[in-house]
Amino acid sequence: MENYQKVIARTGVISNYFMRPTYLIVIIILSIGCHKISSTKRHEFRLIDEDSLVLGVVTCRLPFDFDTSYQWINSSDCICCDAVMYRCHSRKFDVIAESGFLPDSHLDSGFYFTISHFTTISCDTSREYYHNRLHVTSDDKKRRFEQFIKELEKSGGARVTFDTAIIINKNLYDVFCFTEKNYYKVLENDSSVINTVVFNTLSAHTKYKGRYIGFSIQSNIQPRDSFCQIAMEIMKSVKIE
Repeated sequence: MENYQKVIARTGVISNYFMRPTYLIVIIILSIGCHKISSTKRHEFRLIDEDSLVLGVVTCRLPFDFDTSYQWINSSDCICCDAVMYRCHSRKFDVIAESGFLPDSHLDSGFYFTISHFTTISCDTSREYYHNRLHVTSDDKKRRFEQFIKELEKSGGARVTFDTAIIINKNLYDVFCFTEKNYYKVLENDSSVINTVVFNTLSAHTKYKGRYIGFSIQSNIQPRDSFCQIAMEIMKSVKIE
């Protein structure tokens, strides 16, 4: 697995590993149905990397009870595995800031909106080189994409819906909606046991002014079908300026 894939996997945001491949693929359109968020309010996130470069300002509409926001660096010990993270959720859910180092911290229960990007522009540049290198053919991309979807469906136990070319407020996105299962060791009565945490996740990725920006909406408080529609309603409110 490439370094930039690792950081995306750790943060709950799928890497845009197969961004707009050159082959034809059947797309399942993620449409908004009758499931709506009853009340929302506007939020703003100013995206800044470790070199004080401003990537842009993200505005969106989130559920009205999303009253807790914070920012942190999700760090690890490999090249381009660090990410700047921005998260918002209701105060009734735990404040969680994942890290690539132990002790492990992870989402347990709730409804979370998260933005991520690389800490430096050099990581965006190296990622661009990896995607565009000449010896990677369209057939290679197709095989990897199909394997990627199979692995998501196998690990989550549910069908993955996706759109690899959806335009949201003038920006082109890859969007995936899937179920993820994470396994964590916890201590109970002086012994270690495995707990399973299941989340429905909508992951979206775009490129804005040469910088890759990821969005992740995660919840285990709504049924999967209604979650995908609610999450897309949130994503369609996202603007980057």
